[in-house]
Amino acid sequence: MPEDAGLTIVPLMTEPRQVVLAADHPLAGKETLTFDDLRDLPTLEHRPDVAQVWTDFWRVSPRPDGRTPLGGPVANSMEAMLAEVATGRCVSFVAAHLPHTYPRPDIVAREVEGLTPRTLGLGWLASNTNPALKDLVALAERR
Repeated sequence: MPEDAGLTIVPLMTEPRQVVLAADHPLAGKETLTFDDLRDLPTLEHRPDVAQVWTDFWRVSPRPDGRTPLGGPVANSMEAMLAEVATGRCVSFVAAHLPHTYPRPDIVAREVEGLTPRTLGLGWLASNTNPALKDLVALAERR
């Protein structure tokens, strides 16, 4: 169990990330995109109160070539994000399950070459010695 900034972290699963874009976008016909394809497309922004590490991860900033993505509109909810993407004003990076959880005919999800997956896990203060943590981790790992 690695420690990071005073946390103990147990990874539980990984899931691919994809990019979502308007179904009528010229790139929607490609099954797999590259970061070069996305270079000039604004990427959805997060509210200013969202942690920078979260924002950077979900905006893929910086990109593999070191570039910062172009800024796009701000969304405060998943539904607002999908509505913005559907307008064609921006793209957004999402977990692969999202297009199945929020199906919309006006949006498509595409793989992006070189886009790393997300990892879900449990984290807690490394100084926490609560014996229930061991049982919680064991239960989560079985799931």
